[in-house]
Amino acid sequence: MIRARVSAERVIGLNKIHTLFKKLLWTDLTTLVLCMFLYAGRFNFWNDAFSSLGASATPDGRSNALSMLLFMAGLVMSSCFVWRMGVVFRTLRFVPNARLKSYLLRMTGMGFILMMFPCNIYNGIHSAGSALVFGMLWLLSVLLLQEEKKNLRNRYLLFQFLLQGTILPYAITYVTGAASKQIFQKIAVAGLIIVLSKALRYYRMLFMPSDRSVAYSAS
Repeated sequence: MIRARVSAERVIGLNKIHTLFKKLLWTDLTTLVLCMFLYAGRFNFWNDAFSSLGASATPDGRSNALSMLLFMAGLVMSSCFVWRMGVVFRTLRFVPNARLKSYLLRMTGMGFILMMFPCNIYNGIHSAGSALVFGMLWLLSVLLLQEEKKNLRNRYLLFQFLLQGTILPYAITYVTGAASKQIFQKIAVAGLIIVLSKALRYYRMLFMPSDRSVAYSAS
């Protein structure tokens, strides 16, 4: 009975993390798409930063209230999702580095809140929040991939190449202020989403109890 209960808790926890991440992903994608339509100016996908969608005004001075409010709402929801993921990870005592993963996710949640400050008014705070979100999710991805290295085999190098090959160029162009930084921002976001999605999926498969029937009956 104890084994069944532990197995059931493991299944519930892993499934909850998977569900919360899907909600986070769809919330962010939906928010960005809707904000592009509501943006008061003309948003150039490749040359404008996503942060512009949450600005209080466009570069030519027009109010961007609708896009800004929706952008903020999406960030609040994103913060709640990653914070809850962190809480769940902290309860999963059977997985390695559970507390560290919980910490990284909670810091990501704080980053989303800081990003609510409009970049055209509080650019320093907003940029710190963006760096926190990117940095913490990047570290989480690296940690997950490292723990899954033996099981991923050749895919480990592929995922590492995809992650580092998209995040690092963006980091370099951002720090140097290169004109191409906004292009690399979009590539980095896509790379991070793909790798983190795959890493969490394999993580769920790796730690799911082998005796599914016991877990199912206990739930």
